[in-house]
Amino acid sequence: SAGVFDVTWRQYLDRNLRQPLIDQGIPASFVNASVECTNCSIVEKYQDFASYRLFPEGHRFYGKASDDWVSIGSSSEPAANVIIPKDWVLDAENIELAAQTFPLNP
Repeated sequence: SAGVFDVTWRQYLDRNLRQPLIDQGIPASFVNASVECTNCSIVEKYQDFASYRLFPEGHRFYGKASDDWVSIGSSSEPAANVIIPKDWVLDAENIELAAQTFPLNP
């Protein structure tokens, strides 16, 4: 579903936001790069909620999960855990609504 959402977001950006962004001074090359990029999003899958919050090897709490909402990941990239219902992903109208409502992190 994340892949479908990513494609739908880029289509929505191309059809609905391209010209308004350019009109506001965003270089067309930036918009084009976002629309045409097919490997810019990283979709990670975890076994459960705690799996992505494990303290790394060498930390005194290695193997245990943090529950304080302080990021302990190895990446400083922005992340979001947006859960999109399966029936939205399977319905073109609903997945477009999801892309409008939950835009990807830049």
